[in-house]
Amino acid sequence: MYYFELFEVPVSLKVNHAALLKKYYQLSKTYHPDNFSLQNIEAQEKALQMTTHINAAKLVLDHPQKRLEYVLKEKTFLLMMKNTLYQPHF
Repeated sequence: MYYFELFEVPVSLKVNHAALLKKYYQLSKTYHPDNFSLQNIEAQEKALQMTTHINAAKLVLDHPQKRLEYVLKEKTFLLMMKNTLYQPHF
């Protein structure tokens, strides 16, 4: 679960909002695009992409319905991958 891994919180329908917020501020500070203004374009774009991903992850993990949908989607994907990998005809 990438969003959960990114924020270093356990995969759960309930999250520790204080820990989530603390990690959000830490990640935002680390990857803020202003910190990369003197670096090359690739580093700037990567920082911008990471910031966008951090913000999207926080929105999902902060909202109970979105978090539920995310967990179900990820679990379904993993189950589909597992079933595909272990199909006898492969």
